[in-house]
Amino acid sequence: MAGSGLPQLNVSDFEPQVIWLVVLFFIFYLIIRNRVSPYFYSETENRDSFVKNNYSEAKKLQQMADHLAQEYSEKIQGLHSRASEVVSEAQQNAYSRIEQEKNKLSQQFNKDMEEFSKTLDERVSSIENSLDVMLADLKNSAAEKLGLKGIKSVNDNHIIDKTKVGGA
Repeated sequence: MAGSGLPQLNVSDFEPQVIWLVVLFFIFYLIIRNRVSPYFYSETENRDSFVKNNYSEAKKLQQMADHLAQEYSEKIQGLHSRASEVVSEAQQNAYSRIEQEKNKLSQQFNKDMEEFSKTLDERVSSIENSLDVMLADLKNSAAEKLGLKGIKSVNDNHIIDKTKVGGA
C-alpha cells in the first residue's frame, strides 16, 4: 500500500527530501550570502554615501543660497534707501529751483512794474502838461472871443481881474 495516496506524504521518501532540502537551502544560503548580500550591501552603502554627499552638498548650497538671499536683500534695502535719498534730494533741488525761479520772476515782475509805473507816470504827467497847455490856450482863446480885456492871468478855475469886460 505504499504506492497509493499522496506521494509527498509517503514517510519512506521523507529522508531524501529532507536531505535535498538542507543541501539546496545551504547552497541558496551560500549564494545569497556570497553573491547577493554583498551586492545589496554595497548598493545600500553607495546609496547611503550618495544621499549623504548630496544632502551635505544640498545643505551647503542651501546655506549659500540663504547667504546670497540675505546679501541681496541687504543690497536691495540699501538701494531702496539710496533711491529714497536721491528722490528726496531731487525734490529739494526742484523746490529750491522753483523757489529761485519764483524769486527771479517776482523780482523781474516788480522791476517791470516799477518801469511800467514810471513810464505810466511820465505819460500821465506829459498828458497832464499837454492838457494844461491846451486848457490854458483854450481859456485864452475863449477869453479873447468873449472880449475880456486886460486879464492879468487865467487860473484853472476862474479868471482874475474881471473889471474890464467887452468894449467898456
